[in-house]
Amino acid sequence: MCSGVVDGVAYGGDAAWFARIEADGSPGEPVQLEGAPSFMGASLAWRQDRLWAVNFDRSGNLKVGTWDADLAYIEGWDVENEDDVRPYWGQGLLRVGSTWVLAHMARDDSAGWDLDLGDVYLSFYDDDWNLLERDPISANTPPTGGMRPGLAIRDDQLLVLYDKEVQPRLFDVRLDMDAMGPPDAEDTGATGEGGCGCGGGGSAFVLVPLLPWLRRARRR
Repeated sequence: MCSGVVDGVAYGGDAAWFARIEADGSPGEPVQLEGAPSFMGASLAWRQDRLWAVNFDRSGNLKVGTWDADLAYIEGWDVENEDDVRPYWGQGLLRVGSTWVLAHMARDDSAGWDLDLGDVYLSFYDDDWNLLERDPISANTPPTGGMRPGLAIRDDQLLVLYDKEVQPRLFDVRLDMDAMGPPDAEDTGATGEGGCGCGGGGSAFVLVPLLPWLRRARRR
């Protein structure tokens, strides 16, 4: 994670560790983070003068932890999953306006998916991590699906990425910025602006139904 305030790498399973990246590029001494979710497929962000870590547990419940610049624990949230699908691998996290946007995988475990494959979703949360909206972005047919979601943003253009059958897939999503709320008064985190690109197989377009948070999406 690169924020200009706290730069470092995180790793671990049941125990979560964070090692700062020093000015000369060398790793610092790892620090175990109190109250952290599993870092297997988690997201990190520096926002509102805090380090945030977000992921789902094995039951699909969301776990959020926060720490200050000295990596001292501040507070956390545990949010029970009430959907029919099980979310997992919350690997893409952005703060857009006053809304948290999380890209993750999700699936119905009884549907016959192979391995850890599933569909990529976007979930939108408020400041108290109440779920505002959860939208499927891909529409795979079990047993074949994808994994490893990610996000990049520029203005109202949100790129949702994941890989399927060892090929990168890209969805171009336009956000309703008014629905995302006003930006934080002081945002010290990196924005991720500058965009990114990737190539995907095929030229089919998938239209996502019009939703409060999304204007349109397409797959390349």
